[in-house]
Amino acid sequence: MRAHAIAACVTAAVLSSGLVSALGARPAGETEGDAAGAAIPSRSEMAELSRTIDALQRRVTALEAELERTRTAPAVAPTVTAPFTIVNGAGTPIFTVTDAAYANAGTKGRVHIGRGSSSNYGMWFTTAGGALATQVGESKTGAGVLVINKGATEIAEVTEDGFIARNSAGKQIGHFGADPTNKARARMVVRGILTITDENDVTMVDAGTLPDGRGAVRTWPNKECSAYRGLRSPNCLMGAQ
Repeated sequence: MRAHAIAACVTAAVLSSGLVSALGARPAGETEGDAAGAAIPSRSEMAELSRTIDALQRRVTALEAELERTRTAPAVAPTVTAPFTIVNGAGTPIFTVTDAAYANAGTKGRVHIGRGSSSNYGMWFTTAGGALATQVGESKTGAGVLVINKGATEIAEVTEDGFIARNSAGKQIGHFGADPTNKARARMVVRGILTITDENDVTMVDAGTLPDGRGAVRTWPNKECSAYRGLRSPNCLMGAQ
């Protein structure tokens, strides 16, 4: 490959220098007699040609070294310094990265990476209307956090304390995680009805609060709250006021 490159460069240098004619090469249609009086290149012209060839050889050597370096060097990913924004064809920000706190970030894309309210970082996803849809990242305590939003309301959250569900008004309706009073134990809290089903998704046990404020537990398939005769337990338990 190198020999071919040098040969091509030398040929180009000779042709461009005009030394072909000086050395006696005959243009098309010219006879040997016509070229008999052609001039022999001078010593300075030969020296210039030699310098040109040497320069071309150095250039080919440098190009070969560069090619070898790119072949053997490990791929290095480019470094991009934040903040930066990626927009779509209409100029709408769709991806932003910044070191500023989310509340203070001037531009927020549909997907936004930045700092939280402390030294924690996270990723925020917004709807086309600009409302938050999901937040995921690091909490201020250093634990991971995932928050699901609907409009301006957080309706679900996974934190180091467990899973929390909220209704459309933002009120907690369910929690499963560590007991706040004893982290070595789990706690499940349901505001409403707790249902246990079989493998066919048929209710076998449900428990909850009656309209009059009493608690009740029912075992199925018989949903009626009546006691069995004898010593057998009833299929329904209700609290007394």
